[in-house]
Amino acid sequence: MWYSISTVESEALFKLRRDLATIAERLGRLCVVIEKHYGAEHAAEEGKGQEEPARQPIQAVISYDEKTVRNKEAEQNKQHAVQNSIKWAAWCAFWAATAYAAISLFVYCQIRRSTAAAIAQVSVMREQFENADRPWISVSAVMLHGIRFATGTPPQLFFKLTFRNIGKSTATDLFPRVTSITLPPVGADWGIPMENQETLCSSQERLATGFQREIIFPGQEWSVNVDTGLAPARAMPPKLRSALPPEITRQIRPVIIGCVDYRYATSTKLHQTGFIYVLYVGPNKKWPPLEEGVGTPLERLVLRPFELGGRYAN
Repeated sequence: MWYSISTVESEALFKLRRDLATIAERLGRLCVVIEKHYGAEHAAEEGKGQEEPARQPIQAVISYDEKTVRNKEAEQNKQHAVQNSIKWAAWCAFWAATAYAAISLFVYCQIRRSTAAAIAQVSVMREQFENADRPWISVSAVMLHGIRFATGTPPQLFFKLTFRNIGKSTATDLFPRVTSITLPPVGADWGIPMENQETLCSSQERLATGFQREIIFPGQEWSVNVDTGLAPARAMPPKLRSALPPEITRQIRPVIIGCVDYRYATSTKLHQTGFIYVLYVGPNKKWPPLEEGVGTPLERLVLRPFELGGRYAN
């Protein structure tokens, strides 16, 4: 029994020794690890305390061999030549475009001038054709009765107007406009008849004269009788009247003023023929005027065109 107890104690002691040896080995390893860690921390602490050395610039020089340098220069020269070619080509294109624009502008101006000249020529030709083919109305006037001066009754002008188509087309919508004035023999403004004609014929309103619109074929004529009162003579300046003898101051010059409107089929424009006639006593080389208050028979009355104008056709 004693043997058994001894054996048990021996085994327990052996195990204890073995475990202690294992623990001692492991503690040794742990000490080595702790020493390494401490050494690393110590080195790091010492490294932090030291200043970093100043950085020194390093100049790098790259060199090529001669062949590479020649090839590079040749490539640069080639690129420079290409850029110069592009630059000169751009300038040439710019100047070419400028020259083309100038030529185009010149041609355009010439075309406009030619077109304007052609249009003007066509307009002239059309007008010439219309003038050659259109109707033209001529006017003539003759007295139908003598002039009588009766007390209390104004003298009457009774005359006939004849309109003849001397053109090549039919005149339509023919309508005469007529009025009369009386001028003194001297001291009169001889521009008054034409002023009255312009006022009468430029108006868009036609006078209510009782005339009907007529149509005249080429080569034919149409006549109308006009009976109008003799307008009072315009007053002479007092000084001039007192300086003249009575037989002169009693003289009067009746003036017939008018125009005739008409159209034709191929034109929308209104055309006119104007006329102004002055009544004289004749036949006499001096063509004396009428004398106020003195009757004049028909055979001695003559209507003559106004010498200063008033005859027109458009």
